[in-house]
Amino acid sequence: MSRHLRLSLAIALVLLAAFLGYYLTRSHTGRNVREATQPPAAEKASPGATAIGESTIRHSPGGRTAWQVKLDDLQLESGGGSVAAKRVREALIYNESGKPMVRLTAQRVSGNTRSRNLEVAGSVRAVSPEGAVFDSELVRWVQDQQKLVCPGRVTMRNKDTVIGANSCDFFVTQDLVKCPTKVQMVVGNNTLVGFGLNYNIKSEDFSLQRVQAIFSPEAARKAIGR
Repeated sequence: MSRHLRLSLAIALVLLAAFLGYYLTRSHTGRNVREATQPPAAEKASPGATAIGESTIRHSPGGRTAWQVKLDDLQLESGGGSVAAKRVREALIYNESGKPMVRLTAQRVSGNTRSRNLEVAGSVRAVSPEGAVFDSELVRWVQDQQKLVCPGRVTMRNKDTVIGANSCDFFVTQDLVKCPTKVQMVVGNNTLVGFGLNYNIKSEDFSLQRVQAIFSPEAARKAIGR
């Protein structure tokens, strides 16, 4: 083989090797880019949670509905029957004859499907059959005692009476409101400030201790017939 032929063959082999190296490098790099840019697989939902929309939770001991909650975005956690939900449409608490005795609205509800008690929170409004309205940020329903518990600041309105208190209990079947802490009670144009309020929303009878009274002169004259 001539020297010239050997030189040409060597050059051809070098070019071929360079081409193959370039091709392999580009092919490998492209695969890495595709793998890097491929969207990740969808995350699997937690097997311990189930979401249900537009649902109703009922508590029916002995076949009689004690309360029910209509809500959106129900989430059930596996184990224990825990419940968490937002956008509570309405919560109804029934008496023994099956008639609603308290109606509640709130932003969220929490509790347990095995428990008889409820807790509603966030702009809570509770309305009694007599028309008394309770506004608070947190309200608990205690089934055994048939009462609403407002552990924080609460405002109650009943006819021409407005009561503001740091906490109160409403014993629904007795129509009785008890506020052990300081209370401001406004009746018409008159204001009473005291402690330990007992107030019957049906008869409007009340008792209050350590009272300070602020009366409107005009209302006082009308009251005594002058």
